Amino acid sequence: MPLLEYASPGEAWDLNQEALARIAKVPDSTAKLVKLLDGPHRLDALVVLAARVDGLSQDLLELCWRAAGLTANEMATDIGQGKPPTRIDVRKLSSSVGSFW
Repeated sequence: MPLLEYASPGEAWDLNQEALARIAKVPDSTAKLVKLLDGPHRLDALVVLAARVDGLSQDLLELCWRAAGLTANEMATDIGQGKPPTRIDVRKLSSSVGSFW
């Protein structure tokens, strides 16, 4: 969702909701998103899964928690190496964890 950085605040919400609705229409999208939790697009997958938190099984919630923990650890390591995460990435992680909580 990096293109949202170029949208105005009002447009960003609408674009985000439209994208989430389109993803939800993809067959087996939850299973596909779960696979992304093990790769470089983990944070984006967490954002989408957080929007579906009410429909996730306990096992899937546990996978999301683990992925969020890995992401937080990676961010901490990057900070230690002088490469802080972007505000958007911090916001994505924070809102996702808040939804899973």
